[in-house]
Amino acid sequence: EFKHLRWEELGAKNTGMRGLSREELRELPPVAEKLAQAEAKLAGYRETMERVYGEKLR
Repeated sequence: EFKHLRWEELGAKNTGMRGLSREELRELPPVAEKLAQAEAKLAGYRETMERVYGEKLR
């Protein structure tokens, strides 16, 4: 699921973020929150797909 954050939400400038690793970005509170939301949504999608399609997904 696509999530979008504005630079202002991160409290930083574009140039300051470019040097961060993927892991460092994931640790930023706004990013961690969006990732948690996406994972929760994914769990719901997975549950629905498994209920509707069952073993056909395998």
